Amino acid sequence: MAACEGTTALAGHELQRVESTLITNEQCAETGKIAVDDSTICVGGQISKGYCDGDSGGPAFIEYSDDDADDVVVGVVSWRNWRDGEVCGRGKRLLMMYSRVSYARSWIDPIRKSSCFD
Repeated sequence: MAACEGTTALAGHELQRVESTLITNEQCAETGKIAVDDSTICVGGQISKGYCDGDSGGPAFIEYSDDDADDVVVGVVSWRNWRDGEVCGRGKRLLMMYSRVSYARSWIDPIRKSSCFD
């Protein structure tokens, strides 16, 4: 699941959500003909749905159906693979790339612990 607040229309700033499918890095490299590594989470979006301009830094998270379980942020909007002239994948199912949170935990945790977020 991704939740982003970006452009759906001129000056659109309403929180949007889209369900997405996690793709292995190997599948992503084959499907998208792009290089990915362990710092990346590759997600296949729905046709004409996914993140767009203004969504950078937004979360990708696992949403649990159990009301007692907390949702877990697993990625941060990073980049997408559509080409020049395409508008946020309209009419296409394209890959979306997220920075993998677990890969950056050694950098995130000390900052989080020394901040007012605890």
